[in-house]
Amino acid sequence: TAVLLAVLLGQSQVIAQAMEMEVTVREIVADNSGQGLDSKLGDIGKDLKKLTYTTYRLEKTHDQHLDGNAQSKIVLLGDNVLLLSSEGEDEGKLRLKVKLTPGDSKARSFESTLRIPDGGTFIIGGPAYGDGVLILAFTAKK
Repeated sequence: TAVLLAVLLGQSQVIAQAMEMEVTVREIVADNSGQGLDSKLGDIGKDLKKLTYTTYRLEKTHDQHLDGNAQSKIVLLGDNVLLLSSEGEDEGKLRLKVKLTPGDSKARSFESTLRIPDGGTFIIGGPAYGDGVLILAFTAKK
């Protein structure tokens, strides 16, 4: 049992180690102004259309190189702050820790570890923005 425990502990330690990865964060504004899907969002259009908005517009794109345990900070639309860090790889998926702190001090922060297939995209709905909401699309690659 002691040998098995040592092997399991060794594996979990490897999983928790940070690694280098390239992350692209797209800031998408969604609202009901009826303008449809921005052509630059075609690769995730079918996923966005599952939401209840009529307009999806790409506002900004941020390319980040995450190196080891370093944390990356991005100031988003509406003074929202996004912190990103690598948490390594688990079962073939890249682990990206995200913490979103809304610019509106009354709103609560969101913190989670996303598990993204290499080259895949994970979408989260963010805070209110303008007449709609800010949506973040994270694409991660080794």
